[in-house]
Amino acid sequence: MKPVLLVADPDLLKKILIKDFHLFSDRPEGVPMRVHSFLDHIIPASAIMDNLLINLKGEHWKKVRSILSPTFSANKLKGMIPAVNQVCDSALSILEEKSRKGEIIDILDILQRLTLDIISAQAFAMNVDSLKNPEDLLLRSAKIVFDLPFASKIVFFGRCFPELSFFAMAASFLSMFIRNKGYIPPLKITQVLEVIIRDRRSNPKVRYIHAFDNTKL
Repeated sequence: MKPVLLVADPDLLKKILIKDFHLFSDRPEGVPMRVHSFLDHIIPASAIMDNLLINLKGEHWKKVRSILSPTFSANKLKGMIPAVNQVCDSALSILEEKSRKGEIIDILDILQRLTLDIISAQAFAMNVDSLKNPEDLLLRSAKIVFDLPFASKIVFFGRCFPELSFFAMAASFLSMFIRNKGYIPPLKITQVLEVIIRDRRSNPKVRYIHAFDNTKL
């Protein structure tokens, strides 16, 4: 394990996060270059993941951050409220129906589907509607990626021993591959993102496409 410094002084935190943030914006390398090469062979769209804000450094991070910042302005957030309320109303309807029937409610499952529907609608203009379709392929993919105990232990091992991170990542993908009978969730998610990006570029006014519709794929 590498040594970890925990900052608890409010004044020092203010300097790190605001005044001197330009000195602390870079995060540790989460995926070494050897692993990137491995991912490129498995996930053709891994370049999408390479450009996630948490994976960027220096000027590249600054450029992408400046592009994303206006998305979270007060006016933009206010404009999202109607769509968010619509998804929340759908979730409340499901909860009311289950309560009326006396059914057991898995609140974690409901919140996961609620979160996916809101993010999909706001970030990707997709109407996933996983609240009404708990077997939605995107929902299943996301759950597998974020809820794979064996893989999380392997990734933690790779964090502790960076020189072995390539093998940890390879084992993680192999675990998903075996568990899902040859189906790798990250591959499906990146395929969906490619479809969305292509559709939005060809017609920026298109809203609420369903990327898993056969006509789209």
